[in-house]
Amino acid sequence: MSFTAIVLLFSGITGYTQTNNTKLKDGSVASSPLTALPGAVFELESITRGFLAPRMTTQQRNAIAKANLTDGLLIYNTTTACFDYYKALSANSGDWFSICGTPPPATFTITSAQCNEITSHGTFLQGKGLDASNYLSIPLTVSTPGSYSIRVTTNNGYYFEKTGIFTSAGTFTVNLPATGKPVNPSELGDEGSILLNEIPLTTINCKPKIKVSPQVVFSLICEDYSESVTLGAGKSIGSFSVSISVNVTSLGAYSVSTEARNGVSFSASGTFTNIGSNTITLLPNGTPESTGEFNYAISSNSGAATCNLKVNYLNRTITVLGLGQDRYQPGTANNNQASRAILTNLTNFGSNGVVKVDLQIINGNFSQDATLKSIINSNNIDIIVIGYNYLPNAASITVLDNFIKRKKGVLIHSQENDALGAANLINTITGGSAIVGTLNNPNTYLNILSNISDPILTKPFIDLKGKYAGVDLINSCLYISNLPGNMIKLGVVNTNPSLVYMAKHSSLGYVFVGDAGWTAGEVGSNNLDIWPASISAGGNLLSKLYFNNYPVNINSTATVHNSFLYANTIAWAIEYVKKNTNPSYIIP
Repeated sequence: MSFTAIVLLFSGITGYTQTNNTKLKDGSVASSPLTALPGAVFELESITRGFLAPRMTTQQRNAIAKANLTDGLLIYNTTTACFDYYKALSANSGDWFSICGTPPPATFTITSAQCNEITSHGTFLQGKGLDASNYLSIPLTVSTPGSYSIRVTTNNGYYFEKTGIFTSAGTFTVNLPATGKPVNPSELGDEGSILLNEIPLTTINCKPKIKVSPQVVFSLICEDYSESVTLGAGKSIGSFSVSISVNVTSLGAYSVSTEARNGVSFSASGTFTNIGSNTITLLPNGTPESTGEFNYAISSNSGAATCNLKVNYLNRTITVLGLGQDRYQPGTANNNQASRAILTNLTNFGSNGVVKVDLQIINGNFSQDATLKSIINSNNIDIIVIGYNYLPNAASITVLDNFIKRKKGVLIHSQENDALGAANLINTITGGSAIVGTLNNPNTYLNILSNISDPILTKPFIDLKGKYAGVDLINSCLYISNLPGNMIKLGVVNTNPSLVYMAKHSSLGYVFVGDAGWTAGEVGSNNLDIWPASISAGGNLLSKLYFNNYPVNINSTATVHNSFLYANTIAWAIEYVKKNTNPSYIIP
């Protein structure tokens, strides 16, 4: 029997009571029975065609007259892409359910008060595609839980939409993501039309306004944007900024930025209020990771060409003040003497040295009191190195204490003689009760350095842990007993470890060395009992043989490393200054 004959037969029997079952075939299944399966009143058979149910949207489905709704009514919902069936819940009511498992539509609405609380989020800009930052927050009231769809349309190229399920009744706020791209600016705001489950909201007059800013049009005027900035404490760049020129042809909000280089990016944003030539100030974001020259590409939201910016990050000049005399401090030593030559050697301390820095050395001789304070303030001193035979008086101790604690400078306190004065300075700075004494004829010229991982003992020149430092002659050197708790022991007397030769404060910029000649040395000096800081021409660092058990055994020697210890100490002081020192502080 052909498919057409079966259809005609089926059509012809609708006029009288059908007592048998019916089967429709399209011939795509060969040799199958002509009659329907016994348990089916109606069977369709095909392997090339399907059964097509009525197709309609949720809105069309909901428009079916109530009188025509009956248990089991089936449609295909084109809104949800699922089959829906009607189920009678009582004699006079029922609801649609989805075969996909979606619950029936929720009952919800928006009150007048809630309408006033609808809020748009993000920047809506003419011609700019909307993203996750653009959405509409809508408060609403749910009386019956279920599935929902909320859509807010505009006539300006974009809309908001969200679907989901309300699991309970109550008051909720739903965020509707934006889709599209505003075509025109709208200073007064685009009106949004609200549809709740595809039904327009008509119970109240609720038309949320969405403001769209005009697309700004401007061009960067590319010039030779090249700037230098000197790094402050903590590598900060302070109030540094970069000004660039632009030509504005259409007013609106602008944003100009660079990528990040060396830990720093630059940006500016605002609104142009004048057509024509304008100046934008780019502000830095971040902290420089190092010194050097870095190139940036400047881009903008105008879509115009990018410009180049070159920024040279410079270390500020670190100023070292020497107090004392002769070869024992960097301000009075010459270029063949270690106290100065080590610092002026650009391989050690220079723009491309082991320590990248520019140093300036100032001589303060034996300045005390107000003169000392004036030198520190007028020269913006960062590091003070005390050498032989500078003995600070009480007023100078107050100045130095202020320099360390408030300006956050570094004091390298090398002293012999006047044990009581040395103790006063140590205890003023530390708040401790250090006892300082003189150890004459200790039968050794050596001090042994601590085996701890402190920067002064480990970097950047050589690792000095457990090595020796020599004293410049053995008379009148000072040593600490009862070391304050906030001091770190860096070196002790070789023959008496209870006596501290070198120590530093645990948090402040302060180092004590009980020998005012520990940095002394000259090119070519081979003495075994004086000038322990050995150098070659130009200030290159050397170790040196030195007396050990003198005068008991004049043949007993050991290697001392004062030059390296001095260089490591200055390197530590420089890093401390970069991170902590306030160059603008004036000692009162």
